[in-house]
Amino acid sequence: MKILFLQGFGISIKVVEGKVRITNGKSLFNNRGKEHEIIEVSGTPNFDKIVIEGTSGWVSMESLKMLSDYAVNVIMVDKKGRLCANFSQIGRSAEPLLGQKQYECFNDTDRLSGSIHH
Repeated sequence: MKILFLQGFGISIKVVEGKVRITNGKSLFNNRGKEHEIIEVSGTPNFDKIVIEGTSGWVSMESLKMLSDYAVNVIMVDKKGRLCANFSQIGRSAEPLLGQKQYECFNDTDRLSGSIHH
């Protein structure tokens, strides 16, 4: 899919009237106009990741929950591209049988005893 890249001053991700409202920041590379670019998400978005560069701005907990429901990961990196935070989808798994596989592994005594070092 597509990555939505946010950078600059004034980034925000919040919920307004039941929709996720994403406001891109202003920077030397993102100065197309006087207004901030605003994207509203009310259904399945056309991106599956949001990458936020920098530490200026804010993200609401409600918007993270809604983005998780849409299977969108939110990743925060510093100005050098180093990972600061990664908010991944955990509410619903892309692997529908993951819970069952974890349960089966937990109950597999041969595998469990092999992982314990005496």
